[in-house]
Amino acid sequence: MTPVLTGTDAPHKAPTAFSWAVIAWVSVLLAVCYAPVLLALVRQWSEDPDMGHGFFVPLIAAAIAWHKRDQIAGLAPKPNWWGLVIMVWAGLQWQEMDDAGKQTDRLICLYGQQVSELSKQAGDTHDLAVAAKAQSDQTKTIAKQAVVQANAAKSAAKTADEALHISERAYVVAGHPSMNASFDTVSLPIVNTGHIPSGKVKAIIHEATTVVIPNSSINPSIETHWKHYTLESVPTSGQVMNFTIKTPNLNAAQFKSGHQQVLIVGVISYNDGFPDDPELQWNFCFGDAIKLQANDSDWVICDSASYLAQAISADHYPNNEYKEPN
Repeated sequence: MTPVLTGTDAPHKAPTAFSWAVIAWVSVLLAVCYAPVLLALVRQWSEDPDMGHGFFVPLIAAAIAWHKRDQIAGLAPKPNWWGLVIMVWAGLQWQEMDDAGKQTDRLICLYGQQVSELSKQAGDTHDLAVAAKAQSDQTKTIAKQAVVQANAAKSAAKTADEALHISERAYVVAGHPSMNASFDTVSLPIVNTGHIPSGKVKAIIHEATTVVIPNSSINPSIETHWKHYTLESVPTSGQVMNFTIKTPNLNAAQFKSGHQQVLIVGVISYNDGFPDDPELQWNFCFGDAIKLQANDSDWVICDSASYLAQAISADHYPNNEYKEPN
């Protein structure tokens, strides 16, 4: 008979001792029997945000049991025939599970036979797989050799293409300037020495007019300015393009007598004719000194890096670009 705890007889029966030993043994047996279930519950409580409160259930149940420990301790065991019904139902369930287990065993046996047949077929195809692997390895070796040869050919083609690229591209340079007859402008020729027309050409040119002091290494500037110039392209047919540079404070008489000089310095940026290439640059610097005997000027090449830095400082580039008066 299954004992059922009821509280109906508690008032007229003497309370029994609260046995901690029995509770401990029952707790240990439940923990051992339901260990997989308990571990699954703890895992679900830990991983599922919606079930995280499960950790508090045992604590709350223990607190309630402890709070009602006197009432629980006063309960007396009482037989109940419903326990027999539950046992019979449990037996039927066990019988059904046993039948299901036997069917599962038969299925496992059939599965084992199929696995054995498949293993036999796998053994028959093993030799074919080994032969196919050997052929695959040989094909892979031939493919690697072909890749090496293809890479060598590609490298040679790339080198030839780069060499052709270098030989064919545009090279834009500045030629020697020339002073015009009225001494108010300087023409700077722009030449393409390459084999194809250039792309867009941009130039930043700085001009300085200086006073020549005899026996002095310093010639002070009386006028400096900068201006930007552009050309859509420079052809290769030998045609010379020109940038015209103003010399607003140059005095013809002072220049002819050797008391003034002109300095032209700047940077030309251009595309070499291949649109995807980066811009190239050409730095230049020319100083003009008068030949008193011939009453003519002679342009000499100067240090572009040094004079470019001085010109930028003097004319405040990139601010205050020169604008011709109306």
